[in-house]
Amino acid sequence: MTGQVRAIVWAQWRSLVNYFPHSNLAVSAVSAGLSAVWYGGCVVFAVLLAQVFSEPANAGLTESVLPPGLLLGFLFWQIVPVLLATTGGSLSMRKLLVYPVEPSRLFGLELALRAATTSEMTIVLTGVSVGLALNPRLPKWGPLALAGFAAFNICLSAGTRDFMVRMFERKRLREIAGLLIVMVGAIPQLIIAMGYGEKVAGLFRGGPGAPVWPWSAAALLCGERPSLAAAAVLAAWTAAGYAFGRFQHARTLRFDAEEANASESPVAAPRRGIAERLSAWPNRILRDPLAALVEKEIRFLVRAPRFRLVFIMGFTFGLVIWLPMAAGHARGGVVGSNFLTFTSLYSLLLLGDVCFWNVFGFDRLAAQLYWAMPAPFSTVLIGKNLTALFFVLLEVTLIAIGCAVIRAPLDAVRIAEAYAATVTTALYVMALGNLTSTTNARPLNASRAMRSGAPGKLQALMLLLYPVASIPVLLAFGARYAFSGEWAFFAALAASGAIGAVVYRVSLESALEAAEKNKEKLLAALGQGEGVMQA
Repeated sequence: MTGQVRAIVWAQWRSLVNYFPHSNLAVSAVSAGLSAVWYGGCVVFAVLLAQVFSEPANAGLTESVLPPGLLLGFLFWQIVPVLLATTGGSLSMRKLLVYPVEPSRLFGLELALRAATTSEMTIVLTGVSVGLALNPRLPKWGPLALAGFAAFNICLSAGTRDFMVRMFERKRLREIAGLLIVMVGAIPQLIIAMGYGEKVAGLFRGGPGAPVWPWSAAALLCGERPSLAAAAVLAAWTAAGYAFGRFQHARTLRFDAEEANASESPVAAPRRGIAERLSAWPNRILRDPLAALVEKEIRFLVRAPRFRLVFIMGFTFGLVIWLPMAAGHARGGVVGSNFLTFTSLYSLLLLGDVCFWNVFGFDRLAAQLYWAMPAPFSTVLIGKNLTALFFVLLEVTLIAIGCAVIRAPLDAVRIAEAYAATVTTALYVMALGNLTSTTNARPLNASRAMRSGAPGKLQALMLLLYPVASIPVLLAFGARYAFSGEWAFFAALAASGAIGAVVYRVSLESALEAAEKNKEKLLAALGQGEGVMQA
């Protein structure tokens, strides 16, 4: 590692060390615990794989189990970051170009960050490699084949990420590119639901004698009958992945977002469009300053690529990802018969990062205005909550329209259930979100359609708080099952809604106290910029 690269890594490490001690220690401890459980599980799985593949009697697994296993690893490596709507840790090229660092070394550091993004697969492949090396019936170069397979995935992932970054920098391609990429994650379910799973699997499985894909070639090299053809196929795929990654990395280094956007068509004359109509209703039913705050939030969010992507995902990707559970024999199941409700709750989950858990993230340092203007701070929080609730209701409406189009189970009772369950859950989410927003604020980049990796603290909070906010809906389903009637479902939701109103009122007062107490800390967190690495 050269001095320049060491300096970059050291600066990023120091920024992380200086940031986290000022965070909530309890939340950081929970995040560390959840991370330990997740990666500890990966280590245990890797140890089990090492034991299985080290047994001489299991040498045949390299032909029967390893090819589909490596295919799943390839899909995890390339698709999971997309399903999470994240591009992972990455270099900020605009800030690094001023330093005298060779592009090849920057590319090497980018590959290291790509490997860290899906470190689970690195752990699992290490376990498999150890097992293959200890098996006396298998060739000793098996781990080298898995190393080549891992190198192919890392280079391909780096090139794909650079391509995505450039697409997301273009104004008219951000949401379209993001939606198309994320929808890739729903293709396997659609293929299985349509009955083409075995045919498609046969195309990607490949024959042992003539490998075509990198996973089948790597598996053949790890088995008892390796061939030069398999080595040539794996080497060709690895070289192609490296060339693709280098090419996309070089294009990103030369890419100028301002120039790309300036070359687009000039701005048209202002006209009354959807955004104008969406933001007009607060002035008709609310009074200022609440009406002005809600209108401001609506106008900003509909123009923010990051919000638009997750909102569109709610009534498109959400429908597709749950569709197999509402089709065929699953239609009479719990999810199938409540397809609209579950899809609506999933859209609420997607909107959490931009509407609930961190409501001041898009304001960044401009949030200091809320303490300077004459309106009370409670009006600000209520305005943001009303805006979030408006988009939640709009999301449920669009999902209901989508269900009608695809002919999913839908009737008046199911529509009422979806609205009631989603609004009740949103009430609890808003109550909890006001507290997290005033105690663990962080800046968000509204122009970046896909995030660069959510902090562990926020992920830990989501894992803990979403189940808590879902308890009222679960109790309502339990009441319907116990009393065999829809009246029990709505009665339980009504009671939960009344309790939720009290919880919201109490949490609002607690959030106001926390905002006043942590004002300087909150503004300092919102004013933080990104370093040379976007984490």
